[in-house]
Amino acid sequence: MLLYMSEKRYYEIGIRKTFGAGIGNIFTMVFNDLSILMVIAFIISLPFTWYGMKIWLASFAHRISPGIYTYLDAGLISILIGWLTIGYQLAKVTKTRPPMCLGKRSVIIYLKNR
Repeated sequence: MLLYMSEKRYYEIGIRKTFGAGIGNIFTMVFNDLSILMVIAFIISLPFTWYGMKIWLASFAHRISPGIYTYLDAGLISILIGWLTIGYQLAKVTKTRPPMCLGKRSVIIYLKNR
């Protein structure tokens, strides 16, 4: 999902950098959008994982019942991994020069006016 979003926003990030947006602004914009999606995905998956774990753990001889903190910890770890992935991909995208993001025509204009 992240690779798709970064490819989709590659042009947008180039335009924002051309108009003077800082790396912090770009990080904030993308982090907020993707963090909301990750939290929504976690909330949607919570009942399914609870039900699946309940059925799977019932087949063992020593029955345990995982608490809510088990699921919250798993969600927190997955969000942290997502943030690390987002940070790595955004670092690669924000290091490119804006003309490279905008296409061949803008690269020629940029190099000609240099």
